[in-house]
Amino acid sequence: MRVVSSTVKSDHKAVIAYNGIELRALNKQLRVFRKRSPAQHSLFLDYASQLKIDFASDADVQTNFNNLYAIMTKSSVSILSVSLSVCLSVCHVSVL
Repeated sequence: MRVVSSTVKSDHKAVIAYNGIELRALNKQLRVFRKRSPAQHSLFLDYASQLKIDFASDADVQTNFNNLYAIMTKSSVSILSVSLSVCLSVCHVSVL
């Protein structure tokens, strides 16, 4: 028998009763994620508010989605460059 804690914040636990060979959890690694600073969040909101996304009324849904996806993937590169600039404490940031 084994007691397993939840991976998300919770007071619940699960009891696992198993009579076979002991199974070991694979790929248990501690991962550290980069926190976003208030300055990064502010720059993102400023950048996102200036995006111009227009949908063609005569185009089909797939075409409009493809256009939106192209804008979003191009924007993610720009957002990464803004985040890098903030991390390097650059005062003047230019978005690609």
